[in-house]
Amino acid sequence: MQAARSFVVICLLWWGTTALADHEDARFLRQSGNIVSLTTLLSDAYQRKAGELLEVELEHDESGYLYEVEILDREGIVWELRYDAVSGEFIGIEKDS
Repeated sequence: MQAARSFVVICLLWWGTTALADHEDARFLRQSGNIVSLTTLLSDAYQRKAGELLEVELEHDESGYLYEVEILDREGIVWELRYDAVSGEFIGIEKDS
């Protein structure tokens, strides 16, 4: 599986407040059913953009939770795919600058 060979960094960022950043917070949100499994989203992300997983961020702002998935494609371009972390809905993709 691609994700198993990739280096993954998961960060939990809170906009407008101090940065709380650890995997325990993300695990609690997942286990309590507040966000969808990252595994589910990665499968979709790889179908949309093949490449190497660089980073995943879980962000929270006034509109809710958001996953940002960064993938490095074969041409060396980094893509950022965004997902609603509560519903798992794909929001969009753009080149990361």
